[in-house]
Amino acid sequence: MATVNVHQGGATAMKTMLYGVPDENIINYINNGINSAAEILGNATNSFLNKAQQIFDTYHSSAAIENAKRLVYSLGMSAVDENVIYEIPYMGFNNTNQIMRDYIMVHPEVYKLNKQNMINGFQDMYMDLDPATTLIEKEKYRQVMDGILQDDGEEGGYIMHYSTDNELSMYDKFAILNTWDNVDRMIAEGYDPTDPEQEEL
Repeated sequence: MATVNVHQGGATAMKTMLYGVPDENIINYINNGINSAAEILGNATNSFLNKAQQIFDTYHSSAAIENAKRLVYSLGMSAVDENVIYEIPYMGFNNTNQIMRDYIMVHPEVYKLNKQNMINGFQDMYMDLDPATTLIEKEKYRQVMDGILQDDGEEGGYIMHYSTDNELSMYDKFAILNTWDNVDRMIAEGYDPTDPEQEEL
């Protein structure tokens, strides 16, 4: 018997579920094209271009994209595409996409266990292309931890700011950090979050 799942959301959410989150470089390219056309053509066509800009912004503004991402997170969707950041639930690591595997592998405990060859490390599904040799130098780790309050194990905490090639939105950071919390729970209970079969450590 077929099961039908109904999800609430507008056109942006639907497009995100079907095609993934729009690439930021493409969005910037289109925005620049609209602005350049406005400068060249002058006032006669500005009203048309302004309307086109409004329609484009409605579906591709940062707010619209973040709303669509929130829907993706709330649905626990993992197969939107390989570049979508989303929160992976506890014991839900058997179907992670490429970008989330990259962020899981820079989780501090996972990174340490992998160096000691004590975990699966996603085997053939993961390759570390970052030439950095320490965790704190890893680009993905720096993206997540930039501006995040960290516990110093004593009375307070501290915040580190890292220079990175690509900054993450706060929604993406918290999706990864919540995933890391689930990684901690799995490891504490003796499971390997980097094993597609989620075998015990």
